[in-house]
Amino acid sequence: MKNLIVGLCACLITLPVLAADPVAAVVIGEEVPFSNKDAVDGAIVAECNLPQRQAQLLVEQLKAAGIETSQEKNLTPKAGANVLKLEIATAVSGGNAFTGHSKFVTVTGILFQNGKEAGKFVATRKSGGGAFGGYKGSCAVLGRCAQAIGKDIAGWLKSPVDGAKLGDAR
Repeated sequence: MKNLIVGLCACLITLPVLAADPVAAVVIGEEVPFSNKDAVDGAIVAECNLPQRQAQLLVEQLKAAGIETSQEKNLTPKAGANVLKLEIATAVSGGNAFTGHSKFVTVTGILFQNGKEAGKFVATRKSGGGAFGGYKGSCAVLGRCAQAIGKDIAGWLKSPVDGAKLGDAR
């Protein structure tokens, strides 16, 4: 019992070390690039503008969460006090309007505070298209995933914890 209490206290003492400072303002890239474009279906790359769309939807969600945002074309960890480097790790577009959509997007992120790595996350969102999904195109459904990921990231920035798994990545 004593070892359990000592272990619990040790965990509670180290917990704040695992969390970075809350973010009120952040710099992100003008787009969220694919980490490996060759691993993503060519139709998604060619038609969906997912790197630009993910960045745009993230900016909207950050503003809604009260987080000031600026964007840099050539993002570096020292581009500001809080810099969020993002990549689209995976984007999959299965199914269709007739058989049912089965889409998902995974984004990885690294938060830098004052040029030093402060935390990482993986965010995944899946979608079947929602209400009237049969009337939506594949890119629109992937956009739903991107929007949900933006909201997940905005929430994470309020209390960033290293190694977090956001959305459907949990």
